[in-house]
Amino acid sequence: MRRLLTLFLFACAVPEAPPAEDPRTCDAGAEKIGVVTSVVFARPDENGHIAGFDLDHDATGFGGTGGCGVTDDVSPDGVAGIDSVFARLLPALELTEAQAVEEIMQELINSGHVLILWDMHGLDGLSSDSCATVELLRGQDAPFIGGRGFINPGQTFDVLAGFTPIDAGEVTIQDGTFQASGFDFDLPFSFLGTFVDFGMHDAVFQVTLQPDGTFNGMLAGGISLEDVFRVASENNVDPAIVGLLQNLVVPIADLAPDESGKCTQISVTLAFNGVSAFLYETPAPEADDSDSPTALDTDL
Repeated sequence: MRRLLTLFLFACAVPEAPPAEDPRTCDAGAEKIGVVTSVVFARPDENGHIAGFDLDHDATGFGGTGGCGVTDDVSPDGVAGIDSVFARLLPALELTEAQAVEEIMQELINSGHVLILWDMHGLDGLSSDSCATVELLRGQDAPFIGGRGFINPGQTFDVLAGFTPIDAGEVTIQDGTFQASGFDFDLPFSFLGTFVDFGMHDAVFQVTLQPDGTFNGMLAGGISLEDVFRVASENNVDPAIVGLLQNLVVPIADLAPDESGKCTQISVTLAFNGVSAFLYETPAPEADDSDSPTALDTDL
């Protein structure tokens, strides 16, 4: 009897085995890569609505405090609080030497000087996925351009030398759309005749995947007024244009208020299109030098 009691107590003292962990992670699954083929500024539609995001999480009305009193816009589908005030500058800027900025950007994309790519890991499906990860990259290599004047799909690119991929975190896909946010991205840009990298702060990156392998989306965030004026002052821009910028930009700055409550950034939204692409693998250090890099052929 004593022996049976001892065995019973021993059995009760043995902890239960923990439940098996789900082997799936957000990185487990297929990989898909896209390259941006065209970029334009988001503009108001015929109803005065503009696509974008609520970057400061405040639907600011006239005189409100969340966006320094700068009234937010409304999206075409009726969402309030859209921060995209740079669109209000476009009519004035297009009367200056900045008028060809989008055409210049297209030339830089087609020449390979401005290649923006995204790399998604852990993809289970194009229309729906509960967990995947995304990185943003800058590429290099001159692409092949199709008859319509844009990058052909299915090309392979190297990551820009010295560029550290930006971890945009975990995302979900709903109805073919995923969105990443809360990161900074240096946006290659031609501004006032100068090619510069503007820091886009607390950016939002949204992509909608199409069944034919193409995609479209938006990139939005805040650009520092200090960066804008620095570029203008350091590149011998006509003082009249610098003065115009100051008069136009400062009153509509709507993000990142400082201690005095004055906003220090202006919200910008870019709309883009793109196609599927590949990245070259970096050979392992011990690999034979004669081995050439191979493309990551895991596109869904």
